[in-house]
Amino acid sequence: LSRISYWASAYDAILLVEHHHFRKCDFSTYNHAIWNVLGRLPWGAAAIIPGILSFALIIPCTNQVW
Repeated sequence: LSRISYWASAYDAILLVEHHHFRKCDFSTYNHAIWNVLGRLPWGAAAIIPGILSFALIIPCTNQVW
């Protein structure tokens, strides 16, 4: 469970950055019709940087759990 919580923390960081920075806290900017159409989705460049940076905090903290 501790490994899952570290992954969830990274995932939450990505979601928060996208919602607050890129979508300006506006839920109407989400297009629900294309959520499962791979060709119409962005390739995820905005998620790569927060995902990598979140591990800068996660990796030193795993020593306490293991």
